[in-house]
This record gives sequence, structure tokens and C-alpha cells, in this order.
Amino acid sequence: MNNLSRIIFASTLLILTIGIAFGLPKHKYAGTDIIASLNLPQSLPGWHTEDLSDEINTNKESMYFIGHILEKEYDKDLGPLIYLFILDANNFHHPKVCIGGAGYDAQDLDDVEFKLSNHAWKAKAIYFQKGEEGFLTVYWICINKKEVDWTEQKLIQFWYSLFNKQKTGVMIRIDITTTRDQVPQAIQSIQDLLNDLSTQIPPEQQDYLFGK
Repeated sequence: MNNLSRIIFASTLLILTIGIAFGLPKHKYAGTDIIASLNLPQSLPGWHTEDLSDEINTNKESMYFIGHILEKEYDKDLGPLIYLFILDANNFHHPKVCIGGAGYDAQDLDDVEFKLSNHAWKAKAIYFQKGEEGFLTVYWICINKKEVDWTEQKLIQFWYSLFNKQKTGVMIRIDITTTRDQVPQAIQSIQDLLNDLSTQIPPEQQDYLFGK
């Protein structure tokens, strides 16, 4: 088979795969339920914690790409509200798609580096604002205990779907209410929360959330 034939064959295979993927009836992604297997604490010493997971309806068709989701609200000493989201999903949507649709203007910020005793990683950061209301979003994606970027996660998703293979993938997103000039302090508040959470999560499970 010459090069041209290989290109045509590969292109045809890709088109057929995409056609099958979009032509078949949509089914809700089952996921690996990795969230349930993580020993995430129901409460956290020094923090007021509220579980908001039941308020999210993942059974509507627009949410079929999500297998499971956890949302918790944290606040400490009357400080800013911090929202932690962990998504077990087949395909991750960019926060700008979800939040921008609500009328918020988005400003990309420099990546933020977080450090724990056995982990260090970089998170994407976006500041959202609508009128006088603003908040910071940081997020990262881990697939099979490895932090990946958007391009890598799309390639992995395509590869695993071709062979109907299962993967363990989560997006961690953290929102915190803040003004634009208070972003550095907000980032420190997120680091404080991660520090305290990491003391409650077994080391062997932290790799799923922070990579290794």
C-alpha cells in the first residue's frame, strides 16, 4: 500500500468512526465511578463544608457526557466561598463554554502552580466577571493518574473510544469568589484548602486527582 492509499484509508476510517459516533443514539456515559472510590472527607477540620452534588441533574441529555460529579462548598473564618467540582466524564467541556453561556466575560490568566508534599502541578486559571460579580476558576485534568492538557485528553478520548476501552479520567475545577485585584490571595486560599484536603485523602488515591 503506497502513501496515498494509506492516507485515504486512514481518512476513510476516521470519517466512518466519527459517523458512527454521532449517528448512534446517545447513551449516558457510565464512567468508572472513581469519585465514589476516593475517600474524600464529608467534613474538613477548620472548614464549613456543604455537599451540593445532589443539586446537579446529570440525567438530562446535555449532561450525558458526565458519569458522576461531586460538588462541595467550603468556607473558612467568614472568608470567600470556594466550590470544588470533580467530574468523572467521557469528554470534558471547557469552563468557558459552561460559564460563558451565562453571560460572564472571561480573562485567561497565567497558569497557577500548586504544591503538596508529594505532588506539584500546574492548573489553568480564568477570571470570570459579570457586572460587579466576579470569581476565579482554576482547573486541571488527570487521566489514568497523569495530568494532561486539552489536546492530549481529546486524543486519549478518541483512542479509547475506537477500542471501547475504559479509562479513569477526572477534571478538577475550583471556583472562588474574588475581585480581580484579590486573585493572588484567592489562589492562596485554594492552596490552603488543597493542603487540608490532602491530609484527609490516602496518598495512593491522591494520584487520581493530582497526577504522579
